Amino acid sequence: MSEPISLTILFGASKGFIDIFIRLAKALKLIESIESKLDLLTQVEFNAAWKTLFQACNSSSSDEQKFALINDARTGFTKATYFEKMSVFFMLT
Repeated sequence: MSEPISLTILFGASKGFIDIFIRLAKALKLIESIESKLDLLTQVEFNAAWKTLFQACNSSSSDEQKFALINDARTGFTKATYFEKMSVFFMLT
């Protein structure tokens, strides 16, 4: 009867493969281009969300339309935050 693989060993091996992949990607200069693209995406999402929020605040539209614009802005800020977290992840690895 074979012994079951422990989760610690399985996740440890997975983390090892991910570390190897990240080191290889850095060696091939792929990480830097990913970081710069994530930075650009972050800026684009943040700027679009800011403009949408500004439009909602200065709009003479109905409350429903303002609410929709504010929700769109919130979604944009959430995306920008996600991209920023991904960028930090790549910088730390």
